Amino acid sequence: MLGKLIKHEWRAVWKVPGFVNLFLLLYTFAGILSLHSSIWESDNKIIETLLILATFFYFISIIVISFIVMVYITVRFFKNIYTDEGYLMHTLPVSQKGLLFSKLLVSFTWMLITGVVIFISIFSIVLTSLSIGNNGIPISKIWDRFIFPSLQIFLSEASAMLGISIFHIIMLSAVMVLVGIIFSILMIYTSISLGQLFQKHKIFGSFLGYIGLHAGLQTLNSLAMVSLMSKTFMMVKEVTGYMLNYTYFTLCESIVLCIVFFFLTEYLMKKKLNLD
Repeated sequence: MLGKLIKHEWRAVWKVPGFVNLFLLLYTFAGILSLHSSIWESDNKIIETLLILATFFYFISIIVISFIVMVYITVRFFKNIYTDEGYLMHTLPVSQKGLLFSKLLVSFTWMLITGVVIFISIFSIVLTSLSIGNNGIPISKIWDRFIFPSLQIFLSEASAMLGISIFHIIMLSAVMVLVGIIFSILMIYTSISLGQLFQKHKIFGSFLGYIGLHAGLQTLNSLAMVSLMSKTFMMVKEVTGYMLNYTYFTLCESIVLCIVFFFLTEYLMKKKLNLD
């Protein structure tokens, strides 16, 4: 049943995030083609203005697309679980844990896809711009001559500063990104579930729940930062150790909170369900 639920959730969700990601890919492709056009080499003020507007719209599009995907999965969870649709969802032969997991998995997948699409888009535009800016050097040579050496230098310096291997840095960064996506989704789900404890103004209650959780976490992180700083006294030799320890602290904190948010949301869905 869980597999069918995930399949149904995917079919119900894919259209909006799929469309906005496809739009970004098409816009990126159009941008790459336009960058190869000689029209941008003109000194015409109108052309320069259009270039500025196109660049501005591109960066706004990236922000808006990320926002749309996040808002969509938020609204989807709220409507599907805590409105009239919830009467049907909660009668399905699946536990609240399975229901929550299916939504988390699909939401996580689409947020990850969106992040990858945005990265590919920016990376493609940057490579094309560098290629054109260097008299049309092939993109493969741009990578070998500029991007890869710069990346190697950055990773080597980071490795020397933190005292860990480059592989360790890459794996740690990847884990932090994946955990961060899950954490952000579950925090939203928990905020919405806390908002349902209000008899009236549930949306406003969800907003207050999110603000409260965010403020609490910021306070906790600030206290942890101060504690670690006081132990190291921020001496030059110990700054790198402080940075690594704080990174591990935030990662462990996020993992623990993901578990707490998941089971808290499940509990509220099971024991404190308050449908409109």
